[in-house]
Amino acid sequence: MSKEKRKRYWIDTAIQGAIVRRLIGYWVTFVVMAFLTLCLWQFLTGMDVHQAPASAFGAIMCNNLPLLYIALLMLPIVVVDSIHLCHRVIGPVLKIGRTLEAINNGVITSQVELRHDDFWQDLANQVNRLPKQQEHSPSRSS
Repeated sequence: MSKEKRKRYWIDTAIQGAIVRRLIGYWVTFVVMAFLTLCLWQFLTGMDVHQAPASAFGAIMCNNLPLLYIALLMLPIVVVDSIHLCHRVIGPVLKIGRTLEAINNGVITSQVELRHDDFWQDLANQVNRLPKQQEHSPSRSS
């Protein structure tokens, strides 16, 4: 296993970008729905019938602003953590793909070394056995 530190976390714009966009979409949907639900609940259960609607709306907004602040603080944490998690999936896939391409081109490569916290350890081990199997298999000469 490689003990090398990651130099970059953003390594595949297509995949990581799609995951981050999806997570932000989920986050926005959740925050909007939670905020509207809380506002509606407070409006239905706590509104004084003699209070002006604008005043009631202002009070409801004031009561629920902490939810929006907390949600805004959480967004960068969620995005950065998802990028790091994606790297643990995408990094090994790229390394394994390069190794398979080298093997396909007839180059016996060194072992695929993944970091201890990366996913796809079993797949890397299987790929690492391929060059050994090719060396021991009878050559297919025509």
